[in-house]
Amino acid sequence: MRRIDVHNLVLLGQALQEASKVDEKSTLIDAWISTYELGAALRTLLSGAHVEMGIARRYAQDLLGSVDEFYREFDEWQNSPPPVQTKLVDWSKQHNFKKQLEEFKTVLAAELRDSAVYHVSRVGIYSTNSLIANACEKFDPKIRQLLSPDTQEQFHQSAQCLAYQLHTACAFHMMRAIETALLDLMRVVARKNFASLNANWGAYITELEKIRGSKSRKKASKETIDLLRQIKDNHRNPVMHTEATLDAQEAMDVFDLGAVVISHLVAETKALA
Repeated sequence: MRRIDVHNLVLLGQALQEASKVDEKSTLIDAWISTYELGAALRTLLSGAHVEMGIARRYAQDLLGSVDEFYREFDEWQNSPPPVQTKLVDWSKQHNFKKQLEEFKTVLAAELRDSAVYHVSRVGIYSTNSLIANACEKFDPKIRQLLSPDTQEQFHQSAQCLAYQLHTACAFHMMRAIETALLDLMRVVARKNFASLNANWGAYITELEKIRGSKSRKKASKETIDLLRQIKDNHRNPVMHTEATLDAQEAMDVFDLGAVVISHLVAETKALA
């Protein structure tokens, strides 16, 4: 999933409009000025920054070749020894350029009609761009720098699902994000015993309670254990076992709650470590 900068398409349209001014009366200077923005716009398009292209890619490449030829001839003319006289664009080249320009516009317009481009509505108080691109900014900077790459990735996936209205998937990835933070805590608290534990929240919570009742200096707080049990019973198990289908409000609640739990786990892990 990637963000499409619609403004780039506007710039491409403007560049195509300006380039259409090239005709049989155009000098090399005229052609250079009229196509100055088109070269950059076509390169951006070919980079994949706008939309996925099919056959229009070949037409864009051919048109860019003609634009680059104008640039090359203009540079040669500009650097030629004096006296430098105004030179018209070769008739066959400008005719070929006009033909390529119209063909490209026609093919691109046909492809854009079939392109799947959607507008994502704002979710609650969250801006769409924040959820899709900058979700981890929800955390305090001190917490953010402690998040593991796995936690960041799963949290980011959860935020994207919330933005795209994939409500149950939002909760699924949030449970995964919490679990990655929980595993970091378990490695600090359980130490050698961590490797022998069953890979489920119930086993982790049982071990945390066992350690809390021992003489170990590194133990999770009762608040943390109670919080994990609540999340496991009310959210994690139903979502992971396909027993729950969430609506928009429930997904936002889980997203907000998950961020709180992750912050708590990360802070406690840091303190114990």
